[in-house]
Amino acid sequence: MSLSSTTNRLVYVGDGSSATFSFPYYFFNQADLKVYLYDTISVSSLLQVLNTNYTISGSVNAQGLYSSGGNVVMASAII
Repeated sequence: MSLSSTTNRLVYVGDGSSATFSFPYYFFNQADLKVYLYDTISVSSLLQVLNTNYTISGSVNAQGLYSSGGNVVMASAII
């Protein structure tokens, strides 16, 4: 079996109004996604907490997998 993509991360820049970010890649369950906020001033990243700082939206297939990806929905817009 071969992989159709080896992409495993996306980077988005906050604009102060967007809170939903697409993750268009296959994943098994919500806990598989790790979301980090990167602070360019302090040059540090902070792991966000599922169902506290963000939720995942998307459709699962018959096997319960996110075969078409999903969306990361932050609790508030990112600056």
